[in-house]
Amino acid sequence: MARAQDGDRQAYRILLEDATPFLRALAGRCFKETADVEDVVQDVLLTVHAVRQTYDPRRPFGPWLVAIANRRIIDRLRRQKRARARERN
Repeated sequence: MARAQDGDRQAYRILLEDATPFLRALAGRCFKETADVEDVVQDVLLTVHAVRQTYDPRRPFGPWLVAIANRRIIDRLRRQKRARARERN
C-alpha cells in the first residue's frame, strides 16, 4: 500500500487483486448469497480506494484492511435487517 500511495499503479493493482480472495472469504463467513459477498467485496475495494491516503505505512496493512471490511460487512447486515423489517410491516 505504501508503494501505491507513492503512485505505483502496478503495486496498487496487485494489492487489490491479492486482497480480493481474502475479502471474499471474510464476507463469505457472514453471507450465504454469492451476490451479497461480491457486493461487500466491491464496497470494501471502493472504500479502500477512497481512503487509501489514510493508511499509515508504518503500521501493518492487514488490520487496516480488516477494519474497513468489517465496517462494510456490518453496514450491509444492517441494511438487510432494515429491509426485512420493512417487508414484515
